[in-house]
Formats: sequence, structure tokens, C-alpha cells
Amino acid sequence: MCSSDLFPGPASAAGGSVRAVVPIDPVRCLGGRDVVEPRLLPGGDVIVYGVSEQGVGAWLVVHRFDGAVPDQRLAVDPPLRPARSFGGGSWAATPDGGQVVYVSTEGDLWLQSIDGGPATRLTTVGDGRSAMCPVVAPDGDAVVYVVDMEEVRCV
Repeated sequence: MCSSDLFPGPASAAGGSVRAVVPIDPVRCLGGRDVVEPRLLPGGDVIVYGVSEQGVGAWLVVHRFDGAVPDQRLAVDPPLRPARSFGGGSWAATPDGGQVVYVSTEGDLWLQSIDGGPATRLTTVGDGRSAMCPVVAPDGDAVVYVVDMEEVRCV
């Protein structure tokens, strides 16, 4: 749904709300480019989604609905592991929405602020192995993830 111009907002006591937002340009979805794993951050004012472009790489995009700040790229150093269009689980947001945990191309988990800046390594899973499907605990004190679709770990 790359050209949708309506987004259902958080439910209110009056029965819900709908607000207009800037649509995602359909060009972002064409030409060897996948847009995957969109997630609203707490508060509903920011969406983060993965982009994977053939021959270029993958990254996260932070889009603020108010338009006050241009879209920002995250997870570029080290780069994001390309997500699978069918739900590969390459990133998760912290409960406060201030940071993202993502899987890099070398297979480790990294933590980065949604405002940018350097990423911090959370794991070293080992050569030829890969973390995936990170989930941040509701209190933000732990990250649970899968390694090579064989084991579940916590950091």
C-alpha cells in the first residue's frame, strides 16, 4: 500500500480517529527496491521501515509524519541485513521509541538512536552465524533474538 494517504490513528475514547499523512511515493517500491517491516513508534507520530535496494544495500528509514525533519537513514554503519519481504525480522524498536535494534550484514545486533549517531554492538554471534528477529522486552532491559533459526538467545 505504497500510495495510501490515510492512516488510522490510535483509538480514542470517542471511538477512534483517522488522520491524513504524507503518502509513501510508489517509486520507493519499484525497480529492485523492497520496502519492508513498517512499524509505528510509540505515540504514532513516527514510522520506521526497512529499505533494501538491489546492488546498493539496505537501511532503515525514519519518517516523521509532521514533516518537520526530512526522512532519515539509520542502520548504515554497519549496514542493515536486507529484510525479507515476507517478514524476515531484521529490526525492532525500544519501548520508548528512542532507539532501534537491528541485524547487520555480518549477523550481529546493533543499537542506534532514531536521531542518528553511531551504532553500538550488542552481540557477537560468530563467523557464518546470524542473529535475526530481535524483540525488545517491554521494560527495555533485554533483547531476545534467534540465531540461525536454531536457538533463542537474550542479551
